[in-house]
Amino acid sequence: TSLTVDLRHAPSERAEPLKTKGAVQFAQDEEETLHQALKASLDGMTGACSRLRGEDVVSVIENGELTVLGFAPPLSAVEKQKEIAASLKRSSEIASAIMTMEAVDEEMQERSAREEETRDTELQQRLADKEMEILSLRQALQEEQEARSAAEAKMREARSTLRVRDELLRSKNEELSNLHIELHSVAREHCSLQLRFRRLEESRQEDVTDTSSELLFLRRQCKLLEEMNQQLRDQHHAASAKPVLLHKEEREVPTEPVVPAEPVARDASKESTMSTKEEGRIGSHGSPGPLPSISRAAVRAMS
Repeated sequence: TSLTVDLRHAPSERAEPLKTKGAVQFAQDEEETLHQALKASLDGMTGACSRLRGEDVVSVIENGELTVLGFAPPLSAVEKQKEIAASLKRSSEIASAIMTMEAVDEEMQERSAREEETRDTELQQRLADKEMEILSLRQALQEEQEARSAAEAKMREARSTLRVRDELLRSKNEELSNLHIELHSVAREHCSLQLRFRRLEESRQEDVTDTSSELLFLRRQCKLLEEMNQQLRDQHHAASAKPVLLHKEEREVPTEPVVPAEPVARDASKESTMSTKEEGRIGSHGSPGPLPSISRAAVRAMS
């Protein structure tokens, strides 16, 4: 008969799921308690080996190695049964301790599970909050992009409007420059027309002055002619009153009759010459030089 105890999976299976600080401490305490219980059981079995039969072997497998504790000497049946009963009692105590530890372990696992669930819930809530925040940020980013697109569209529209206005201003400036050029040309034409009009006005004034001087001269000549005509009439009446005396005088003097109005004609010619010198024009015929005086032949023709 042989008794074998396997310690390969005892500490590792119960220490693995514990993660928190309290759970680690509890796992260490549990492992220490289990080792103490197993050690006491092994000590009891080692003491019982002295009462076992010689062919019985007690061995322990730990960390994959088989350790032989010893060979028990032969033992009576009554003592064997007592030892077996004591060993079973100790095994039941160890099993109850292990069950208690498992219950505590399950409670700790449930507590850790609840804490983990609470943490998971909190993390999920935080994750949901973060997702909501991300959604709000995405929405704000989308709104900002839409606003930026609208602003860019407005800017493009404003640039196109400014470009059209620049074209209009350029065309208006060209029209204004053309109008300025036309205005300068019209102003030059106006100045030339004013100069021509002034010259025409001056020439017209000169013509009017010349015409008035000629009319004044002609009036004076007419007045002189009327005076001479009146003198000639008076002489004619005087001559008709004395026909015989005149006939004798004509026979005695074959020369031309003396016209008493000649000095008047000379005075008229002098006056006309002076007036033409003052006016700058001589006679109605427009030729330079002194005006012709009234000759005796003209006086005779007028008489």
